[in-house]
Amino acid sequence: MFPIYDANPTKVFPIATTSLILLTILVWLLVQGAGNENVLDYSLCRYASSQNYHLDQGIIHRQWCENDNIGSFSLITSVFIHGDWFHLIFNLWFLWIFGNNIEEAFGRTKFLAIFLFAGVFTEVASIMTSNEKFSLSFGAS
Repeated sequence: MFPIYDANPTKVFPIATTSLILLTILVWLLVQGAGNENVLDYSLCRYASSQNYHLDQGIIHRQWCENDNIGSFSLITSVFIHGDWFHLIFNLWFLWIFGNNIEEAFGRTKFLAIFLFAGVFTEVASIMTSNEKFSLSFGAS
C-alpha cells in the first residue's frame, strides 16, 4: 500500500525537511538536467558513490564513467542525486510524509545530522555489499 499521509500531525513547520526537498529538486534541475540523458549520465558518474572494478580491466562503464568515487565527497553528493523522475518523486514523497515527524521529534539540527549520516552509511553499505563488478549508489532511499 502506498502512503498518502501519516497519522501523526506535526505542530511546527518542517523547515529542514522542506529545505532538503527543495535542495534535492534544485540538484535534479540544475545538476542533473531534469533527466536529460547526457547530463544525467555525467551527473551519476561524477556525483554518485561508486566502486568501479571494471577500470582495473580497462573497461569503462557506459564509456563515460572513468573514476572511482568511493570515499570521496560523492558519499554526500550521492544522497541528493536520483536516477529518474520516478526515483526522485517517490524519495521526496516519503521524505515529506515521514521527515516532518522525525524532524519534530529530534529537532532540526539532529534531524539533518541523522539524515546525512543515514545517507552516507547506506551509500557505503550499498557499495560494500554489492557483488556487481561495477557498483553505483545514489539517492537517499
